[in-house]
Amino acid sequence: FNHFHDPLQPNESAGLWKVPNSSLVWAQNNTSNDASWNNARLLFLESLRTGSEESYAKMFLTLGQLTHLVSDKAVPAHVRDDAHPETKLSEYGFKITHFEVWAKSNFDNERLMPYEEGIGPEDGIFDNYQITESTPVAIARLWDTGQYTGNNPHVTLQTPNIGLAEFTNANFFSEDTVFSSKYPNPNYDSLNRTLTLIQDPFDSNSEVTREYWIKPASGNLPSYRVSGVEYNTYYLEELYLDGFKDFETFPYLDRYVFQDYASILVPRAVGYSTALINYFFRGIIEVTLPTDQDPVVIENSSGYNRITLFARNISPPGEDMIVGDIELAVRYKISTESRYDSYPYPPSLPEEYQFILSNRLSGVNIDRDTPVELVFELPGDGIPTHAEDIRFQLVQCKT
Repeated sequence: FNHFHDPLQPNESAGLWKVPNSSLVWAQNNTSNDASWNNARLLFLESLRTGSEESYAKMFLTLGQLTHLVSDKAVPAHVRDDAHPETKLSEYGFKITHFEVWAKSNFDNERLMPYEEGIGPEDGIFDNYQITESTPVAIARLWDTGQYTGNNPHVTLQTPNIGLAEFTNANFFSEDTVFSSKYPNPNYDSLNRTLTLIQDPFDSNSEVTREYWIKPASGNLPSYRVSGVEYNTYYLEELYLDGFKDFETFPYLDRYVFQDYASILVPRAVGYSTALINYFFRGIIEVTLPTDQDPVVIENSSGYNRITLFARNISPPGEDMIVGDIELAVRYKISTESRYDSYPYPPSLPEEYQFILSNRLSGVNIDRDTPVELVFELPGDGIPTHAEDIRFQLVQCKT
């Protein structure tokens, strides 16, 4: 129920059957959703500060659940308020499957499922985001930018910075919303009817003619089958009994339609998921050592207690690092070979990495042009003098 988002509804009622938690809101629901964006970020912070593999595992699991919510917007049923149970049988014996079932059965077919051809938005999709109480983070725009209102489907094709839910809603059908009055697009006026030879569903050695609704190419989007026009008249007239000749025909999504859908939607599921991951790990700090002094100071005979570094923000434009708290996380191993003959080695040495965290520097601005000097104090004995494989990692927490 929390995996749906209808871009033509307000966020608060855009979930399945207008329930409050649309996936756009659910992704940022820190109260009820353990796999929310904020919880993923907290796990990331904990991982950086402690080096905990368990925290890293939980963080990546949570991030995977968030990408699931985004990629679901490439499934038409998830953006057109269509519950789409796994399968259903029509009253006339046709087994009708929806897009997700077809994709699941063909997930390992590289020809049908172009996973490597990711098509995502530009970084500017996150710019000038207007924070709301339920969606305080700009990732909401990967779902819905608010540009598509139902009467302007062209906007979903004119800019790469459109929400995935908007793109899918405006250009594709789900099984129970084909030419539905509930959704203005796609519509008859925007499509062409074309006859196509397809494999006979009852005889794999034969072909039959099927008429499809085709959406013409537009911009960088190729032409594709949006829906079949109707069930094959051949079967209705020749194979069914007389009582079925008045069978009401209606549009139908078959495997050829699904193949065309996948060629366009799967790359976008990949691309928008990638955009979410990139936004999660955004922010790059260049760290350099001072040239006019020792970067580390030994204040006792056991270890290095003070570290001096220079930091500069080299993140993409728009990612400023102002008024943040900075910590230095240090990872090291204990050397098994003494560099100081007089040093009293412990009888047994841990083989795993050790982690220590410095004091916190508050209100630090990391500039783009001029590196800022940062001096960290390490607790206890600091970094042992016989440590090796030492790694420094700056951790910034914005306020």
